[in-house]
Amino acid sequence: MPFLQDAFLRELNGATIAKADDPKSVDETALKARLVARVNQILPAGTVAELKFQPIVVAPVRAQQ
Repeated sequence: MPFLQDAFLRELNGATIAKADDPKSVDETALKARLVARVNQILPAGTVAELKFQPIVVAPVRAQQ
């Protein structure tokens, strides 16, 4: 697992993950292809065929009154 985490972080920081026409959106299709290619360099080829992204909603914390 640490090897995959390291490879993913390097891949995410090595090139943009944004869509060319919308820099505030992640290009999921291109990113998935990059990550699957990277994971198949570490694990036996074909071990991982697909990745699933889950959206995370980031909301500011409001002070309690």
